[in-house]
Amino acid sequence: MRSRGMRIKHAKVRGEWAELKFMLRAMELGLHLSKPWGEVVQYDFIVENDGRFVRVQVKSTMFKDRGGYSCTVRGSAGPYEGDPFEYLAAYVLQEDVWYIIPAELVVGQGSIALYPKLKRAKYEAYREAWHLLRGERVDRIMACVEDGAEFEAVGLEQGFADSSLPLDRGLTRPGRRTAEGGCPYITEDEDAETPE
Repeated sequence: MRSRGMRIKHAKVRGEWAELKFMLRAMELGLHLSKPWGEVVQYDFIVENDGRFVRVQVKSTMFKDRGGYSCTVRGSAGPYEGDPFEYLAAYVLQEDVWYIIPAELVVGQGSIALYPKLKRAKYEAYREAWHLLRGERVDRIMACVEDGAEFEAVGLEQGFADSSLPLDRGLTRPGRRTAEGGCPYITEDEDAETPE
């Protein structure tokens, strides 16, 4: 099937067209979108669902390669490094299919290979995985260090010391040890110990 986007010869314009396709599909699925002003950030959208925010970089491809499609996943300065976004949304024009891929699987690479016709392909589990953008809200995070020292959760309602952290990540601060020496586990309703 020949996608209308394939008729767009200018790569930047085709990328903008893919972003519009992403916006339309996300809105059809009930997701809320924000677009950052300018082009200095390494993501194209902020997707909000039920108070959870994730950064999404949109890419598209129509480049056939060895039975699949090669999709460039780099910025103008080279492969993405660090923590540029939470998800890559990759669109294959000929197949009219989206892949919603966690950033840790693509950061540092120049391109990825997408094989929509292979059920065991590396990224097939992420084909049309829009549910990843709907993940549950994180309002508490617990952490323990190897020596057994625990940390008390700090909820999102208490704010962030570092405003550069994504809004769906909590902070931790030193806390108390439990009588059993284990790491405390906090549920939404009450404190409880980590199950054995």
